[in-house]
Amino acid sequence: MSKQPRVPRRLTLEVYVRYGEEAIYVRPQPLGERHLLWGGTIDLFLVHTRDSRIVEKREICDVGREALPEVVFTIPEAPFSAYTIAADLVDRHGHRFAADILMETAGEEPEWFGSWEAVDLEVPAPWSPLECRRTRGGLQVACWGREYAFGASGLLHGAQSQGRSLLLEPARVKARVDGEEVSWKRGRVFSLSTFPDQVAFVSQISSAAGLGLTARTEVDFDGMVRVDWQLGARRPLRLEELEVEFRLPEEVGRYFYYMPKEEGKGRNAGQLDRKGHRLDFKYYVWLGDEEVGFSWFTDKDESWIVGGRKKPVQIAREDGDVVLRLRLVSRP
Repeated sequence: MSKQPRVPRRLTLEVYVRYGEEAIYVRPQPLGERHLLWGGTIDLFLVHTRDSRIVEKREICDVGREALPEVVFTIPEAPFSAYTIAADLVDRHGHRFAADILMETAGEEPEWFGSWEAVDLEVPAPWSPLECRRTRGGLQVACWGREYAFGASGLLHGAQSQGRSLLLEPARVKARVDGEEVSWKRGRVFSLSTFPDQVAFVSQISSAAGLGLTARTEVDFDGMVRVDWQLGARRPLRLEELEVEFRLPEEVGRYFYYMPKEEGKGRNAGQLDRKGHRLDFKYYVWLGDEEVGFSWFTDKDESWIVGGRKKPVQIAREDGDVVLRLRLVSRP
């Protein structure tokens, strides 16, 4: 398969298969997030199950203009069961994703099968096309009413809403490896790609401790930022803690809201008091005032490793500021 490195994000591809004489007919369909493949490429591979050898490759380009075609793989010998299908997905930004394959037997197709209706990459009013520029320290991305600054590491360094600063300092990623706090080296941003509706880039940071972090960041025209992470290590190590910290001005973090609500914990929304909140895993946390706000969300806690007395989500008042602290790893 391609030597181009994959980004730390996976997509699911459903593959409908039918069999002919010495041939396998394959029609792929992306499941969920199909908009990511608009204008991209699907690389399909016929793989021998015995030795993982790629027998043939087929490429579908300019995805999204019409229903995806059926492709044909020839089978010169061996039973059909000796083969499987694999895929790599490349989006319009040129970023390569690994694909999880779901194989199904092809059947009768309804008229709407494979339709790209409602997938639209236009920027609707009142939003405006994104503006992106490189700076000496990283990147700046502006959308309607909001602006973000990303450092050389690709991490969020600043955010403004309606001209007001939402962060007092760059977001911090704190890690502890083998009993020592990790000191991150200066990172790099690469594979930057811009469209009116979306800016995407890949970033990497490393450390002398051997721990590294690769991230793919998307900024959408409505101000949503999605970050997918992947940790790596150059050597065997013991990861003991991993935290992400956002520090907000007190006047911005006046109110809070989170979900889901915890039974017996009182309100999950209101004015933030001095005690703050120590919470179990939450899908969504918002901090703000009557005019602006800063929110964080995720869909699952699959890779969170938590335990002990430290709660994974904390909203705290510290030194006159409001801190949102996410403990992704709190035990080895």
